[in-house]
Amino acid sequence: MTLVIPASSVVTGGKSPAEVVREHLTPYMGAFTARNAVQLTAKQCFSGTPADELTLTQIPTLIEGLGPMLRTLLGKAGADKVVGEVRWALGL
Repeated sequence: MTLVIPASSVVTGGKSPAEVVREHLTPYMGAFTARNAVQLTAKQCFSGTPADELTLTQIPTLIEGLGPMLRTLLGKAGADKVVGEVRWALGL
């Protein structure tokens, strides 16, 4: 039997891509708000799919969905910085 490891697990160090997004948002908005923002946005963008079930290829859509909230909370420059950090961390 062959063990298949999803490519996203290799890129993210075994974490779900959504967890990586949450970790990058946490310093700016706190763990509770980051967790809820990612979860709510995932459900809205992907018809109720929980954030931790998202694949690496779905993360750009999640980031786009988070955009208005990030710009409101952090301003355009701050939002762009966080999005850049997330994209770099996930190899996007």
